[in-house]
This record gives sequence, C-alpha cells and structure tokens, in this order.
Amino acid sequence: MRTATGLNALRFDYEALLYQELAKQPQVRAFHEQSEREHYFSLHKRHLLGTAVKITADLFPDIYRLYRDCLSRIGEHIEGDLYVHQDTQYNAHVYAHEQRCDILLTSALVREFNSSELAFVIGHELGHVLFEHNQIPAGFLLFDERAEQISPQLAKSLLQWSRAAEITADRIGFLACGDLSSAANAFFKTACGFHPGSDQQVLYALHAQFAEIERLTQDMQRRQMSGYASTHPLIPIRFKSLELISLDLLAFRNQRKNIKERDLHMINRQVQAVLDKTEPVVLQQNAPAAGENLEKQEDFAALLLLSLLLVASAQGAPSRSNIKYIQETAQRLQTPFQLDAVLQECKHNPALFREQVLEEMRLRSVSQDAILQVLHTCVLMCQPCSAAESQMMRSLCQSLRGGEHLLKAVLNQ
Repeated sequence: MRTATGLNALRFDYEALLYQELAKQPQVRAFHEQSEREHYFSLHKRHLLGTAVKITADLFPDIYRLYRDCLSRIGEHIEGDLYVHQDTQYNAHVYAHEQRCDILLTSALVREFNSSELAFVIGHELGHVLFEHNQIPAGFLLFDERAEQISPQLAKSLLQWSRAAEITADRIGFLACGDLSSAANAFFKTACGFHPGSDQQVLYALHAQFAEIERLTQDMQRRQMSGYASTHPLIPIRFKSLELISLDLLAFRNQRKNIKERDLHMINRQVQAVLDKTEPVVLQQNAPAAGENLEKQEDFAALLLLSLLLVASAQGAPSRSNIKYIQETAQRLQTPFQLDAVLQECKHNPALFREQVLEEMRLRSVSQDAILQVLHTCVLMCQPCSAAESQMMRSLCQSLRGGEHLLKAVLNQ
C-alpha cells in the first residue's frame, strides 16, 4: 500500500481541487496580471517595519527560537520574518510572495498564548505560505469595493475554498505544535479570550458546540435557509476537522510512520462530510421560489447519486463499501430519490444500468461546477481509483459535456 511521505500529501484534497479550478478563473488571472505582487510585498514589509517590531534573536530570543523551530519543521525553503504589533485582539496575518513571507502576531497573542499554542498559530500561517494560498485573492474578490462584480457561483467557490484552506493550514499548525490540546486551547482562547483551567473542559466544550452546530445546520437546511458569507469555518468545526487527522499527523511529525494514502483519503472524506453537514454556502443572485429551489436540489441529488452508482458499477455490481458510501450520501442529501429501487436495477444488470445512465446524462444540462462536485465525490468514494473507475468517470464527464480539465483535476489532486 502506498504511503504519503511529503508535506504536500497532508493538504486537504478538496481544498487543492478548488484551488486548481479557481486559479483558472479569468478574475483570478486578471488580478495577477494587474498586480505587481513583489512590489506590494515590499510595501507591506515597509509598513510592518514602521508600525510593528521585528522579532530577532537579540530582542526576543525565546520567541525567535520558537519561530525558527516552526520553520525547521515545515521547511527551510520558506524565508521570512516574524513581527508583533500592539493589539488587544488575538489575531495573526501573513503577507507572502511565493515562498517569502512576513507573519504578524498581535501583542495579546504573544503575551497570553503559551509556546505550544503560539507554535500552532505560527505553523498555521506558514501553512498558507507553503501551499501558496495567497495566489487566490479571495478576500479582494469577495469584499473589496474595487473588485469587479463576480457571479454568485464564483463567490460560492471562493468561500468554499477559503474555508477549506483553513483546514489545510490547521494541519501544518499541528505539525508545528505537535499537540491536539494546544491547538484546541488556541481555538478556545481565540473564541472566548481565556482558558477555563482544564484542557479536558476545553475539549468537552468544543465537542459539545460542534454537535450543536451540526444539529442547527441540519435544521437550517431542512428550512431552506441560506448559509453565511465567511471565509473561515466556525471554530468547533475547525477543531473537529483537525481532531480527525491528529493521530496520523502526530505519527508523521515524530517520523514513526508515514500516512497510508488510503487512510489519508478516508480522513479527507470524513472531513469533507463534516464540512458538508456544518458549513453550508448558499448564495443566489435572484432568490428563486422555495419550490424551484427544492426542485434544483432534488435534480442535483439525483445526478450525484446516479453518477456514484455508475462509477461504483464500473467493474460489475457495486461493492459493499461503495454502497454504504452512496447510502450515507443519500441520507445527508435528504432526497426523495428512490435509491433502493435504482440500486436493485444496478445490481441486477450492471452493464445495462451503465448504458442507460450514460444515455440519460447526455440529455441533462449541467453546470461545470456541478460536474466538478460530482466527479470529486466519485473520487472520494473509490480512492484509490481503479483504471475501470477512472474510465467510467471519463465517460460520465463526456456525457455531461464537461471539460477534460475537470477530470484531470480530480484524478491528479
């Protein structure tokens, strides 16, 4: 079984997929063509030197040593400085150009976070640099008044990617601190401003609040209520997503073992399920009537479930693990789609089922974004994909008139 040996393997695959697609968007490319990024990086550094204090070995040896330790764990190829400025808020920012960066911490963070908690924060910011998240100008396109008007679909993709990017960066933060409790304490302090005195209380509170968020979100989805326009996931969701991979990250950090690709894909699938259930993004230009919205959701659910069954039957009747995944997906979608009946047809004559589904797909009018979501979900179901499954996804993509680049993006993530 193959193993994941490099830091890049720890990247949340859903975030990497969205990143690849957003990088091709005309608005993103135009931003880079018009932006003198190295010039602005120098301007940021000049501003920091005038409004904050650069951490040096002579000035603050303990903090400097901590920062250098984080760099050594994540990669000496990243170059940059650490700054602190006066602020009562717990916050951190990173300004980056390629693999050069300047990290800015608030004085409250430095004063009130212990060394492990600070390492998590610094590692998180270095994670954004490592994976070049600054290449996607999400904040500018979403919120800057100078940005051109963007479509609701692009706004949705930017929000989804921004939240997923935080999940990726949190994993690098964990590598820097090496302790789930320290990461949890950093989350907790950021949320409420102080520590209750017991790490167990922190963990219990984050678990309890995640469960309540999950329940409330499901209620929102049943009522067809919109999500919220935030670039960061809610803190208990970030904690839950990090907890799912924490043991594997710890083993990776301590070099006891590498992470098996199959395990990593399973973890990413679980994290994706967490985000699907708790981080809705519903942005519409002209809000349709409730009945029309429901009809669109049911159409997409049918498209997704048929596609999953199609790929699952690439080599014959679907396996038990694939059937379980499809059933769990149908349950999350809360769709009237008659899965049991269609599944029986698929099992009875897989070849005929595949032929009929592909013919039906040719009659559908589906957006490129919907095709991307379908293909990504199919990859999550069958990782690692067999040659037959990959070929079936290619046939599906062609029937839906999706670009070849969509398939390449999901298969090479």
